[in-house]
Amino acid sequence: MSSREDKNTCEEDSTTGSVAFESADVRLERRDGRAAVLEFLNSRPRIGPGILEGLNRGIDAAEAESLPLVIHAPREHFAYGADLDDGFVAAERGDLRVLEAAITRFQQTKLRLRYARVPVVAAVRGAAISGGCELLMHCARVVAHRESFIGLREALVGILPGGGGIKEMARKASTGSGDFESSIAQHFVTVAAGKAGNPAVAKELGYLRSDDVVTEDADLLGLAVAQAVSLSSAGYEPPGRNPPIRSAGGRTFDRLAKTQEERAGQGKLTPHQCEVSLHIAEVICGGKGEPGMLDEAAFLALEREHFLALVQLPRTQERLRYLRETGEVLRN
Repeated sequence: MSSREDKNTCEEDSTTGSVAFESADVRLERRDGRAAVLEFLNSRPRIGPGILEGLNRGIDAAEAESLPLVIHAPREHFAYGADLDDGFVAAERGDLRVLEAAITRFQQTKLRLRYARVPVVAAVRGAAISGGCELLMHCARVVAHRESFIGLREALVGILPGGGGIKEMARKASTGSGDFESSIAQHFVTVAAGKAGNPAVAKELGYLRSDDVVTEDADLLGLAVAQAVSLSSAGYEPPGRNPPIRSAGGRTFDRLAKTQEERAGQGKLTPHQCEVSLHIAEVICGGKGEPGMLDEAAFLALEREHFLALVQLPRTQERLRYLRETGEVLRN
């Protein structure tokens, strides 16, 4: 057995506390009996099978010991997008099964964060984009360094957020106090344009909540642990599962589509960008039917359906292939 494999068993660390488990991607520690801390170990984490497994194991362990859970990346960045490369390669061959299974697992893990019996708090430094941003959107609280960079960037590579990000935007519009259709339109533009920014901007865009914490404190993890313990001590209760979400329906979709098609006609969007945005519009509107109420599961199903539709587009496949090979975004 290798030294890395040995670390999957329990051991002690005199400086940080008790290590519950460790893998190539994550480590779970118990901090002074107050909280469980799950750390992403890579400098530029991508949320692939290893991190998803670690998140689920971390939630299991925290719930079993009634400890709040803090998610932390001690190195340069919090988390980039989902690692779906195997699924994208299979999709190029016409096999969508690998990708669909990966997206489903991704969504289910985000729901576990939202509905965990203990509060889950994210301590964020550096980039938290795409799948990393969706992780934040499903936590009970976020503690973000003021120089963090947060946002849903999937549209820039020809896909859409498939881990509950659009669902969360629809939910925020559904529960907000302002004009519902205007809120849907605002959140649609945010996602379709791949907007991102520092935590103050992220609050304005709807990625963070008003009670999420923005700090310059050097001890980001310590502050996040304190927030988690405070939530737990106050008698934290998770939100109700599978809540109803108001759907804007076909009329609002038609308005959004008309605006995007006009922009494409003016040369402000490429035909491919316009097509991607129409898929995003259909998801955030809850489809093209009559307005009404859909449950959370229905919005997640729409995310999966339209994500899979987009990855079959030749121009999306070109973008994804270019991103894998160069790390840069192709403007096609």
